[in-house]
Amino acid sequence: NYIPIDRHRMDIYRKLAVARTSADLEQLQNELSDVYGPLPQQMQSLLEMAEIRIKASRAGIKSITISGNNLVFTVQQGKTISVDELFDDFKGKASIINPKTVYLRLHKAYFEPDTLLAVLRKIFSKEPVQATVE
Repeated sequence: NYIPIDRHRMDIYRKLAVARTSADLEQLQNELSDVYGPLPQQMQSLLEMAEIRIKASRAGIKSITISGNNLVFTVQQGKTISVDELFDDFKGKASIINPKTVYLRLHKAYFEPDTLLAVLRKIFSKEPVQATVE
């Protein structure tokens, strides 16, 4: 409902998908506010997910999925991550399944949408350091 015209809505989804920097997202947020008014919570959440995608990519993460009580982090081809640095101050158990897959086991309460966004925001709040999966 926030963006009433389907074509405009698809343009915004495309801009979200191709955003590569926080500045890109900030520009999109300003554009949305100028054209459509204050952002509803759902739009803020979409922008936040895009920000997490950008930060995860910088940290060497290709994808993040949910499997049971685990967040599954898949490492980009040719990249390595430091599990200790990525998850060092987080309450959860990180397990390396193989050199390209890390499972972070969480309590089921963490999988509420707002809580999950907060978890991912915390994980990717630090500047990424490329290292080996340990």
